[in-house]
Amino acid sequence: CIPMSANGESVGSLHLMASKNLSREQMVPLAQRANRLGETLKLALSNLRLRAGLREQATHDALTGLYNRRFMNDRLPVEIKRCEREGQRLALAMIDVDHFKYFNDHHGHDAGDVILRALGELLRQRVRIYDLACRFGGEEMSLIMPGCSIDDAQLKLEIIRAEVEAMTLMFNGMPLP
Repeated sequence: CIPMSANGESVGSLHLMASKNLSREQMVPLAQRANRLGETLKLALSNLRLRAGLREQATHDALTGLYNRRFMNDRLPVEIKRCEREGQRLALAMIDVDHFKYFNDHHGHDAGDVILRALGELLRQRVRIYDLACRFGGEEMSLIMPGCSIDDAQLKLEIIRAEVEAMTLMFNGMPLP
């Protein structure tokens, strides 16, 4: 059993078993090769984990957890072409938090971040698995909804708007206005 850790984090363990009993002289070179294999595997697993983390950072907004504008700019033309090819509709909605600058100026950016995180969470919960919720910038969000008619999009967005209106958010133990 060879524990594998990289950068102070466990990435797995390698377990090897022999089908027959081996002498100590036979085990030493096998154990050395197993250790080298474990070193190679732990570096490979650590690199894969780092790459996945970088991919996440490159496509997602850290504050809201939504896809970022760069991802949206890359993905929207692909979705438009796919929907055209399949004869489907596509709805694109832009969402803007009203009076956000005023709110930030009077309640602070940390309170504004609470709002943006809550909106991001709500959008992630309310969209279909193949919809794309993105943070366009600042307090602007977008929803790309493949296969969605204008009527269905308006209904979905009105439900989201009503849920946002009904939200009660707390900051420093006090409800936000």
